[in-house]
Amino acid sequence: VPNILLSHHDQHHMIRVFFPGLYSPTRENLALTKEEREEWYNRVIYPAMSDAFPQSTTSWPPEYSAEIFRARTHGGHIVNSGHGVPASNVSNLSDIMRIRMELIPWGRLAFFGVQYRGTKDVSYHGARSQRYAQQALDIYLQGIVLHPRDTWYIDIGMEFSRTGCALLWRTDAHNILAADLLKITAEEASQLVRPGRNCRRDLGSHLTQISGLRVKLPEGCRNAGLTKTIMFQAYTTDKALTYHPERGHYGKFLTGQMVLNSPGVPIFCENLLDAYTSASRNMDVAARVEVRVPLSKAVSALLALEDHTIIQSLVMFSRTVWWYVAFQCRSFWTQGHLTHFPTGISEASVYRLSNQCSTQ
Repeated sequence: VPNILLSHHDQHHMIRVFFPGLYSPTRENLALTKEEREEWYNRVIYPAMSDAFPQSTTSWPPEYSAEIFRARTHGGHIVNSGHGVPASNVSNLSDIMRIRMELIPWGRLAFFGVQYRGTKDVSYHGARSQRYAQQALDIYLQGIVLHPRDTWYIDIGMEFSRTGCALLWRTDAHNILAADLLKITAEEASQLVRPGRNCRRDLGSHLTQISGLRVKLPEGCRNAGLTKTIMFQAYTTDKALTYHPERGHYGKFLTGQMVLNSPGVPIFCENLLDAYTSASRNMDVAARVEVRVPLSKAVSALLALEDHTIIQSLVMFSRTVWWYVAFQCRSFWTQGHLTHFPTGISEASVYRLSNQCSTQ
């Protein structure tokens, strides 16, 4: 459902407004368009703030175009900022916003949603212990009041790693992983992981036989009787080295224009080479699988994942081999081709996964 961020309560709590009136099966971008944001600000946000906090409007630009002008830097980027709202009057503000949203055709039936995010990696526990899982969940939910529980969803993950190695997901085993995660047949799993609108593959360094995936389960396919999973994904942690969302990209990127404007070896490639070289010495690559389930299913999620499924679904490289893409980058810029590979790499450096991987 298309939605927009309304406010932050603290570092992790966010309130979003969802607009069912903008939903369309063919709409791919859930963010509001420029025209929708303009109508949202001019007809809902500014008037509602004026009604609820008349004294605050002296610091609010009166129209969306004025706010965008204020927020845009000389370089053309938008720098978002916010305004504080007295907690004692939030309820009144939300009532006024609901009334004003009803005046917009696509704003009817809009509702508020609370999101708690930015907490990945803050809670680790033994992968096969329901008791440890419950303890970790209790600590995670301290200070959060949730009711009823099944209206809340949580992402639960399991990580696999081995010292000195890189573990990657096999493309040809996606159906095996999906079948075990959701407890469905192999035929159903094969249809579910077929690339399309509900399934997206993420190739590992452009190697088609190594890829993660992200699957959103259609309403009719959701595993209502078991885990009630609505989404699952499998990915690897090597992306963390260059993760940096910017201009529609999720990681560091290089454009043709940047290459043409840089004499010799662009500093970007030199920095990338240094990062990958350092990673080859110190940074293992772990494989992760995550499911999004109702909060009531959080403790039991992933506990039934079979060991043989993981063994069949992963391939293992030595850490140095996996980061050799850094040497490819170096040879491309210094020699103009990709034939200069690091020495000491052979088929013997690539292994099938053994039972010695660890889970967290």
